This record gives sequence, C-alpha cells and structure tokens, in this order.
Amino acid sequence: MNKQKKRLKNGQFSFGTEWTDYTWNPIAGCLHGCRWHMPDGSEIICYAEDMALTITQRAYPDGFEHHYWHPKRLSEPLKLKTPAKIFCDSMSDLFGAWVPQEQQQSIFDVMRQANWHTFQSLTKAPALMLKYQTQHGKLPDNLWAGASIPPSVMMGKRLTIHQQEKMLHRTLAVLSELQNPIRWLCIEPLSFDVAPVLNQYPDAIQWAVIGAANHGRKTYQPNADWVMKGIEVLRLHNIPIFFKGNLNWLPWYAEFP
Repeated sequence: MNKQKKRLKNGQFSFGTEWTDYTWNPIAGCLHGCRWHMPDGSEIICYAEDMALTITQRAYPDGFEHHYWHPKRLSEPLKLKTPAKIFCDSMSDLFGAWVPQEQQQSIFDVMRQANWHTFQSLTKAPALMLKYQTQHGKLPDNLWAGASIPPSVMMGKRLTIHQQEKMLHRTLAVLSELQNPIRWLCIEPLSFDVAPVLNQYPDAIQWAVIGAANHGRKTYQPNADWVMKGIEVLRLHNIPIFFKGNLNWLPWYAEFP
C-alpha cells in the first residue's frame, strides 16, 4: 500500500498504518501499559505510546496513560465520501475499561452513519466488546472487530507464557461469539508460540495481520519458527493473512503468498 502521508483540513484524520487507508482517533491515550519481550532479550513498548512520547508528544500533555476525548473529530469519516478502511483507535483502545460508554456510542453512531466505510478496531480487552454486544445489541456491521495477542507485560504485571496462552484462549473465545461479519487478530509483536491456541478456534477469525515490532527506528523480528507455525494453522483454516512490510526474513513468503 502507498505510504504517502495524507491529511484532511484539521490535521486529525491521517493516512498511516499499511493495512488500512486512514487512522481516526476521536479518543486517545491508553492505560494498558503494554510491553513485549523480544527474542534478543529486549523489552519494547507499544508503538502508540512510543509515538506519544516522541513524535506526537505535544498532543499528550498529560502523558499517554491518560484518556483524551476529541468530539470535534467525530465527523471526519462523514466528510470522506470515497469508501475507505478506517482504523478507529490507532492511539487508544476503544474498548478500554476507562472509556465512557457514551463516548463509545457516539463513535458507533458515526460508523453506522458512514456505512460506505469499513472501520477497523483493535483491543486488548475483547471481553468488553462482548459485554457491549450483550448489553446494547450488536456492534456496527461495518466494524471489523479485532484483538491483539497478549503482551509480555500489561498494566505493570509480568505475564507468564501460561497466562498469555490463557488470555489468548479467552480472546479467541470472545471473538467467536461476536456477531460482526469480520473478526480479526493482530499477531504482532509476537512474544510466544500462538499456533497451538489458534488451532483450537478455527472459526474465531476471518483475517490476521502478522508483522515485526518497531521501536523508534529499530525493528525487532519475531521468532521465525513461531511465525511459520502460526501461518500453517491459519492456512489450514483458510484464514487470509496480511504480511506487514517490516518482516525482513522472507524466504518462506513465496510459499505463503
């Protein structure tokens, strides 16, 4: 995908992540405090937190672990008339426990109004997606409901591999219960072998993204064996895969287009 920068008039609605067309953040900030332990022993922080601490620091006067509400940004998708894929929480978690439901509802209302667009969301709290569906009815049909694999550290707590696996079990079980036509999983950064768990939920997701981890200008490649095993499971269940461009070890790419 073309990585050309693109902005609308107010500068808040921008082109960015390669698997989407635009990012849109009517809410910002995150309290999860995610960290990942890489194969070389490095610990990296969330890319959004990294950006908030560096490139976009002025937009986060109270730090990244703070909730920001930007209602003036709500109308931006309605101004874009060409159908597009819009990632609605690249600098936040729309389903974080700290996000007021009235703000979530305002965002969902825009999604339903802008029904010519496809919206994409990622959360570390998938159970709250299911809670919303149970309490308020289904999420917008044009929302691709996504979840990220569990990190190594979350909210200051170091997670064992067993705990990460349990969280992934819960994540996939929740995605299986959502009524959205597209549920998906972001497999990056990859800090443990997810294949055995993925294989137990063949109908949980309809799309997956696999990539390396970025921290500033440095890229941390995932364990190649873990990725290969994950790909084999996804291919077995006919789940389409988006390979991010930051993967630089691609001898297997020809076999898994």
